[in-house]
Amino acid sequence: PPLVEVSVKVGQKDVRVVKPPGVDELWQWYEMTGNMEADPSWGRLWETSKQLSRCILDENVDSILPAVRGKRVAEVGCGLGLVGLSAAMNDCASVIFCDREPLAIHCALSSAAVNNLQVVGVQDLQAAGPGSCCSGSLLDWADPQALGQPVDVVLGADCLYDPDTAALLARCCREL
Repeated sequence: PPLVEVSVKVGQKDVRVVKPPGVDELWQWYEMTGNMEADPSWGRLWETSKQLSRCILDENVDSILPAVRGKRVAEVGCGLGLVGLSAAMNDCASVIFCDREPLAIHCALSSAAVNNLQVVGVQDLQAAGPGSCCSGSLLDWADPQALGQPVDVVLGADCLYDPDTAALLARCCREL
C-alpha cells in the first residue's frame, strides 16, 4: 500500500513514523492482494503505545528508561514500532521489531531509518557499531521461534485483544 511519514510528539521529542495512511486503506490493500486473513489493526498509532513510549523517552520519576538503557530489546506485536523506536532513541543497545505482519516490520524499520537509527539484519546486531541499532523478525506467538539473538527486555503495547492469546504471549516472552 502507499505509505506516509508522520511526526508523532512523544513527550518532548518528535518521532517520525512511516505508516499506511489509515487502517481502512490498509484493509483495502489487503483485500486487493487477496490477503483476507490479515489484521490491519497494526497500522495505527495506539494510545497505549504512545504512553509507553513517553515513559521510555521522558527522563522523569515515572520513566522506565533505566530498564532499557544499554539493553537488548525485543518489541513484540510491534505494529508501527513506536515503543521500540523510543527505546532505540534512548540508548538501548539494540531493538528487534517483532510482528506476524511483514509490512508492520517494514514500516518499523523504515521509521528507524528516517529517525537516523542504524538498521541491520538480526544476525548482524552484535557486530554493529556503537549506538542503538534496529532489526526485524517475523514472530507468531502461536509458534514462537528463536530470534537468533538474545534479548534482555521484552516490550509490547496494545498487542492483546483476545484474552485467549495471553498465555501464548506469556510463553513467547518467556522463551525470548
